[in-house]
Amino acid sequence: MRRIFLTSTMRRPFILDDLTTLRRHYAVDFFVGSGMVDACRMFVRSTRADLSICWFASVYSFAVTLGVRLAGKKSIIVVGGVDAAALPELGYGIWLSKWKSFLVRQALRRADVILVVDERLRQNLECHSQLSLAQASVLPTGYDSHFWSLPNSDAEREGVLCVATCDSERRGRVKGVDLFLEVAEMLPDIPFRLIGVDPDFLHNFPFVIPKNVQILPPLAHAELVDHYHSASIYCQPSRHEGLSNVLCEGMLCGLIPVGTDVGGTATAIGDTGVLVPPEDTDALRRGILQALSMPDESRQAVRNRIVKLFPRERREKELIRIVRQLTGEEPDES
Repeated sequence: MRRIFLTSTMRRPFILDDLTTLRRHYAVDFFVGSGMVDACRMFVRSTRADLSICWFASVYSFAVTLGVRLAGKKSIIVVGGVDAAALPELGYGIWLSKWKSFLVRQALRRADVILVVDERLRQNLECHSQLSLAQASVLPTGYDSHFWSLPNSDAEREGVLCVATCDSERRGRVKGVDLFLEVAEMLPDIPFRLIGVDPDFLHNFPFVIPKNVQILPPLAHAELVDHYHSASIYCQPSRHEGLSNVLCEGMLCGLIPVGTDVGGTATAIGDTGVLVPPEDTDALRRGILQALSMPDESRQAVRNRIVKLFPRERREKELIRIVRQLTGEEPDES
């Protein structure tokens, strides 16, 4: 059986989804780490695999692609968001660092395949790297439409929901948490919920929390479903985004989306919700009011868009096809 090395600096549900997919077909060495010692470990482990996959373009992907080339093997880099970002006003994005961007550029040159979750990220990546990435193609993340389902028809929905990992002021601003809270203050009669604020960070929270906002910590998927089912609107106020998993999950659960036009948000929402310019709180306020006026019948169209565009099965089929091609296996005709 072919051996795949899958690595990242973090554990995230979408990475674990790829791990589950790959383990259905291959022996997978999965490693999560950071720091110089772990970079060396990644280098060594990449030389022992038939194919290496790096989730995110980073200095660690440089170590992996270097090991792969020395061993005469193949590699894939999956670009998810931060690795295609450069927001100097927030100090956010790997391309703001000269030495990191140099190493990432070398990794991108060496990678046999680069997968991006949205076309805008490919364009951003080419702009920041100043490379023509012929080996880059779009492969969106995929979602389980059976798990992320519509609620019972008699379920009551109320208010506006945002799910955003928020453990620092910079992270909160990247995700537009400050904008979300400002809009909540403009709409005091509407309940707002923010899920994903680290409890330790909440003690030194830099943003004003209006009285109509409920703050919750990060929640497991099973708990998130209940919140997706009970809210009316999903708000994605990010300043930078890849293809937001929580946005797509919420849409599968019938939440009418309102999002800033960054990254893959426009691809996800299409004409089923409301897109607004980034960092425009008044436009965001108007967008939420517009979404609240949309009929409940709109929720099925919202869900159908994600079911059609981003099925989990499509990602699995295409990912395995690419892996088979790189490892020299016969294509799976099924």
